[in-house]
Amino acid sequence: MSKAGYVACAVATLALCLSTARTQTPAPPRQVDKGPDIGFDYRAFIAEHQELINSGQVEKAVDHLKSRAKYPKAFAKLDEPFRKVFAGIFSRYGKPDGFELVGYKRYSSRQYQFFVMAYYENGSIQFNYGLERWRDEWKWIQFGTQNNVDEIGKGIPFQPIEGK
Repeated sequence: MSKAGYVACAVATLALCLSTARTQTPAPPRQVDKGPDIGFDYRAFIAEHQELINSGQVEKAVDHLKSRAKYPKAFAKLDEPFRKVFAGIFSRYGKPDGFELVGYKRYSSRQYQFFVMAYYENGSIQFNYGLERWRDEWKWIQFGTQNNVDEIGKGIPFQPIEGK
């Protein structure tokens, strides 16, 4: 093969390699859902409730939920159990280390459930807040806690990691 042939072959090979090479630019950041805009500041509602629990203001934490309750008469039966739960969190889990709103479920245009992970020096707790729009106002309809990591994980999709 002539010198010109070698050069042409090298140029063609280089062009082919460059056209199929992967770029070294990082993947664009994953879009994170900022949560629904439901016309009610559920973030502030949750943050205030978390602050009341974490500061040991058990009565105010109960009253905070009660003030938004869709069924105030039914809530009266829950006053004492909620007092015990909130007092137990404050006394057993130790110093709070923040919380994050980690997700939500949309059951309908009028009903949502929000999931919060709260971190403490002695463990983590998942809180669930259910809200429903009733008579043009967002009302609290459900509250729950979960500290069993296996149970918490059932609602989170598994994300595989490549490599060793």
